[in-house]
Amino acid sequence: MEFTSLSVVITASDEVNDLKETVDTLLAVGDDIGEIVIVLPDWADPNCAAMADALAESYPDKVKKLIQTQSGIGGAILDGFDSAVGSHILYSVADLAISLDSVAPMIAIEKQYPEGIAKSSRFMKGGRFVDYSKVRLAVNSVAQVCLKILYQTNIRDHTNPMQIMPAAFYRSVEWHERTYPLLEELVLVPLRLRVPIREVPCTCYGRREGVSKNSFLQTALYLKTALRVRFVPKSSLLKKGP
Repeated sequence: MEFTSLSVVITASDEVNDLKETVDTLLAVGDDIGEIVIVLPDWADPNCAAMADALAESYPDKVKKLIQTQSGIGGAILDGFDSAVGSHILYSVADLAISLDSVAPMIAIEKQYPEGIAKSSRFMKGGRFVDYSKVRLAVNSVAQVCLKILYQTNIRDHTNPMQIMPAAFYRSVEWHERTYPLLEELVLVPLRLRVPIREVPCTCYGRREGVSKNSFLQTALYLKTALRVRFVPKSSLLKKGP
């Protein structure tokens, strides 16, 4: 397996300026970014949709807009990944919640270890939280400890899916979640299947633009996903052959 290009999938619904900054920052990383796919729901804010159109027009060889067909935030991510043409794929939010300066180091790692996963980590040395809800941070911190024990892993961040993975691996997995727990599933399934994961530190920010669609109820569903992925037979995590 070889790293040839990276497809970045961005989900957006009501971000405008942050969406533009996200795309501009990613394109500045260089030619390793083969394409950027902006996935929107059909109910997206008109200003957000107009910005996606403008970016696709400004960068016709790099940026495309996609209207999601599957339901939920998870469905939007999967739609974007399914359309990707790069050898490797990366999910990025449009609200700048995770620092994009971790992308270049992740690409460097993935070029060296193309069969593994390079992911950003908020909890390793060098990672930090800025203007982030203290309640969510406390819940998240406890969750990391529990998942570390449950999965017997050395990684520090089990719920942040901003990571680069081989597109071939993505297409071999039977992804189940279609709402926010997919964000966790994207990390836990590779862990369970013993795909090597290497982390780089990142900064997590509170949202500057738009309204979060995640809720504590959605977050609570992460527990169900964590237990399912941990205890089902590994074979059930993979797509069945023809």
